[in-house]
Amino acid sequence: MRKKNTAHYQWAPETISLCMIVKDEAQNLPQCLESVRGIVDEIVILDTGSSDATVKISNKYGARILHHPWNGNFGDMRNYALKHPSGAWILQLDADERLVPEDVQFIKEAIKNKGVNSVFCNIINIKGSLIGHTQFYSQRLFRNGAGAFYEGAVHETLRIKGNALFPSNIRIIHHGYNLDEAQMIAKSKRNASILERQIMKNPHDTSSFLHLSKCYFAQGLYELTILAGKKVLENIDIRTIRINPEIEVFMIMAFAYVRKHDLDAAERMCQCAIEIDHDYIDPVFFMGKLCYDTKKYEQAIIWLKQYKELREELKKIPRFDFKETYFMDVAYDAHLTLGSCYLEVGKFDKAEKEFLNAIEQNPESAEAYNGLAVALELQERHDEAFINCVKAIDLKPGYTDAQENLRLIHNKLKRYETIKI
Repeated sequence: MRKKNTAHYQWAPETISLCMIVKDEAQNLPQCLESVRGIVDEIVILDTGSSDATVKISNKYGARILHHPWNGNFGDMRNYALKHPSGAWILQLDADERLVPEDVQFIKEAIKNKGVNSVFCNIINIKGSLIGHTQFYSQRLFRNGAGAFYEGAVHETLRIKGNALFPSNIRIIHHGYNLDEAQMIAKSKRNASILERQIMKNPHDTSSFLHLSKCYFAQGLYELTILAGKKVLENIDIRTIRINPEIEVFMIMAFAYVRKHDLDAAERMCQCAIEIDHDYIDPVFFMGKLCYDTKKYEQAIIWLKQYKELREELKKIPRFDFKETYFMDVAYDAHLTLGSCYLEVGKFDKAEKEFLNAIEQNPESAEAYNGLAVALELQERHDEAFINCVKAIDLKPGYTDAQENLRLIHNKLKRYETIKI
């Protein structure tokens, strides 16, 4: 372990210290520390009062363990921990995160860059039943001694001088939202309590109101979600919202309006976001889904085609902004919905193509095979339709729509033998 013995201590070049704050993370910590094995030169862990095996596990991995009582402020805890790493670079992870091991080469390349003090990593949030996953970029790898500090009591933000490398190909997988309903509600209540105290101190803190709206949504408090969202819009300068996280509030409010069965209000939220930022992919996709749900199929097609174009552009050139993106990687859903739209407007050949694209994205999709069967049947291609209908039922036994379609196709083929479904 390196020690800073003098005020003139020089960090060894290209060395990395993992810096973490933890409490009762025995279930998550081993997977996190395994993901950085052989990558970091030092592990510094600040424990804020664990009662499980967290400290024992930390010792097993050779961590330098610090202790500090929890004070209800994540920013404070991170800033205390930042005083202790001895590496030239600091990698910040939470216990419920995993570094993608294949990205080690990108880390090695990044820390050789003498012109930057921080590196934006791609944070991929696994969200379970809410949405498959979301993603955003965050400064998680940064130079030690460049004045880095954290700001905010929860969902804290790193502040650091100097240039940043954006984007990087370094991926961090976050499992902190992939929880069952009770765990998610408990976590949201904890964070909401911290945010509410923060807002009492600063009633114009748009970041806290944004995150509070997310916490309320996770708890199913949709009216409070919308009220917190409106507070964001009251306090933000709409001229600067384009690249800021606060633009997400339109999507959070749209989600809440959908849960309240107010689809018109949800559409208005999406339209507001698109007016501010024409290249914001989330409201474009969501507008397509909303138009489909309200049977405006031609409009849905326009929005979903725009989504696909935007997605391709952003895959080639990621944007420099700070918002969380919910619908960057829902190509399967876009193809499936487009296929259904084309069926409704009588463009069966285009529907066929979209369902095939959906199957390419998700080969286990019974819905895509059933949609393909319908598109083929409407083109009088009964044998092909029959095969795809059977495939849908094989993938999803008891799929009533596919069973009914199979019977109809079977009758047209004049196959009257008994079909066991």
